[in-house]
Amino acid sequence: MTINAKPIIAWDNLLMASGVTLSVTTEALGFSKENLQDWRNYLAWKGTGTSEQTITLDAGSGDTIKASCLGLSGHDLFTQGVTNLALKYSDGFGWTDCFTPFTPASDKTLLKTFAEQEHRYFKLVIPTGYTAAPSIGVLFIGSYLQFPAWPAGKIDPDHYKPETLGSISRLGHYLGGVSNFAERKFALNFDDLAGSWVAANWDPFFEAHALEPFLLAVEIEVHPEWTFYVFLDDPEHSVLLGPNSSSLGFKVKGPKE
Repeated sequence: MTINAKPIIAWDNLLMASGVTLSVTTEALGFSKENLQDWRNYLAWKGTGTSEQTITLDAGSGDTIKASCLGLSGHDLFTQGVTNLALKYSDGFGWTDCFTPFTPASDKTLLKTFAEQEHRYFKLVIPTGYTAAPSIGVLFIGSYLQFPAWPAGKIDPDHYKPETLGSISRLGHYLGGVSNFAERKFALNFDDLAGSWVAANWDPFFEAHALEPFLLAVEIEVHPEWTFYVFLDDPEHSVLLGPNSSSLGFKVKGPKE
């Protein structure tokens, strides 16, 4: 396959950063903005009505925050007919788009990268025109970690395994079966990594976030659909040191959307 972009991990979320204030235009009963401030994508913020919705981050007077990535998981923006979704920044004097507004192609997890911006405010804008109040489970606004090397060997980002429950009669006949859910699982391995890169990028991620979900884009340019909400499978910090470089590998798992 053609690969134009190295894998990306988005984990350090400004919505959960100390000193950053989160505000929303509206929130439905039981679907508060606080549901956006953790990694559980089954807990969601939901607006009310069909007017423009905004979700705004404020670093506070005299402070700024940096972002280069927008991520969404556990949302229904496609189903509700949202178009021209926008992320904007400001220092208090008008708003500027981080990227060209776009229409989500599905309700699946997505990531959108852009040139890093450092400002006091960032605002997600859901323009009017949708059919029913939208909801979002995980909203990521922050910076991303991009691996500096291609994955070594082959990868299988489309691999998944259904968890099934089947029934057999006392005579051994198949009575029927159901699929509870399907789990995605695959491995990524990297060679020829600089030790300084591992120390500055992988180690902080692992130390702060090894037990939490994150957003992973395997190849964001050619295959944006290979963007997933995942966990580390059996987290273990293992970096192999060579004379001139380091190697690391890890497995991820998550629900098949």
